[in-house]
Amino acid sequence: MSNQLDPLEQLTSAVSDYRSNFNTYDLKKLQDIRDRISLSLHYLSGEYSDSRYNAEHAEYSKKKAIAEVCESLRGKKDEATQKPLTREQIADRAIIQTEPFSNKQIAANKESYNMRLLFETGNQILNSISSRINLTK
Repeated sequence: MSNQLDPLEQLTSAVSDYRSNFNTYDLKKLQDIRDRISLSLHYLSGEYSDSRYNAEHAEYSKKKAIAEVCESLRGKKDEATQKPLTREQIADRAIIQTEPFSNKQIAANKESYNMRLLFETGNQILNSISSRINLTK
């Protein structure tokens, strides 16, 4: 696979080929396209794992940042009232101050979700090809 397209492009190409020609494929062609899709998913598994790691790390980083901001605000006074900040005020300010962490988490979750969908739909297509293979036998 080193001289070829990257795994995502290979998967897209294989699925596109299958979509365009599934009615005309014989048993050998069905098995070939099935192998192409399976191998592409295999080579994408590292990226899938990385996307899950990135999403979980982003969630941890966000929670840590919120905790740090909350800790730094404990005992501080509201500028307008000069009364100690309430838990709600502290939580609200922490959420506002850690918005970049929330944005990173949202982006990482989106990437992870997209990878999961890619694998789920890839497996559904593999199941469809298997059924079609069984019908041609």
